[in-house]
Amino acid sequence: MTEKSGVFETKPIATEIELARLFQGFQLDGVRGNPSDTACKVAPAGGMTVKMSPGFAHVGGYWYESSGTGETATVAAASAQQRTDLAVLHADPAADAVTFQVRQGTPGTLKAPDPVRTPGGVWELPLATIRVGANATTIGTADVTDAREFAGAGVAPSFSGNRPDKPAMGQLVYESDTARWVGNTGGTNWRVVAEDTGWVDLQPAWPTVWETSWQVKVRRVNGVVYLAGAMRRVNSVYGKSDADGTLLAVLPRREFMPAFRHSPAVVCDNGTKGGYVVPGRLYVDPSTGEVLLQHVAADIPIGHHVYLSNTWLGA
Repeated sequence: MTEKSGVFETKPIATEIELARLFQGFQLDGVRGNPSDTACKVAPAGGMTVKMSPGFAHVGGYWYESSGTGETATVAAASAQQRTDLAVLHADPAADAVTFQVRQGTPGTLKAPDPVRTPGGVWELPLATIRVGANATTIGTADVTDAREFAGAGVAPSFSGNRPDKPAMGQLVYESDTARWVGNTGGTNWRVVAEDTGWVDLQPAWPTVWETSWQVKVRRVNGVVYLAGAMRRVNSVYGKSDADGTLLAVLPRREFMPAFRHSPAVVCDNGTKGGYVVPGRLYVDPSTGEVLLQHVAADIPIGHHVYLSNTWLGA
């Protein structure tokens, strides 16, 4: 057995293959682009030829760039049996080059050949599959299927108001101020992939009349906000004739606020055996985050509770 390692002072990089192996650890294979653009995209070019659009890619640790009008390759002549070819970027250390090529499939087999992946040798990046019909003389648009593999991008820390300005499609960032992972779906469009704020305690907004009996807390998980806990009336009766309602708490952050006006039903109860239940309604204001108790069916005496277990779709 022979072991090799580096890079060390007495073991510098000696060959291009060693350098390519080093670079493979930093950048995975792929076209630098996304499925909605034309970077290194293959299309028919008339007769038995196909053309690859200009683009930039990484292939087996080597970089590749095609500029100008792109590259053209010839598809091998058809036979009496249908086959499927594979268009690739072909990295060949012996030739000191990465080139656009079409690898011929097996007649009578509809599956395209696998890309060549030889450590220290030829390495290929798939770009498209090409259906070659029996005795075909032309490659049509329907015969070419996009099979590009794209270079990935790592997860980077970010702020919700300062995401990367030139993201790769599919790139993930973690927003340190919102505890969310968001992914780019193209251009400046982002979508929340996962989030969990954890439980955040809420304090009574008007502590002279409401106190915490069961800790009131709020949490947002993947777009859904959960409110839990209870408050106890401690000073003056809350009357059912109060049209404006009584302020219980204020949601502390924007992500906890509802996407739309939210008015779920709640109950108030003195919590003892034989006590009565009073139905009412909360109003969660989507612009201010205020949580108010409104429209109770009966007055709420001192010592009685309002239960705040509810959920809503977050903004």
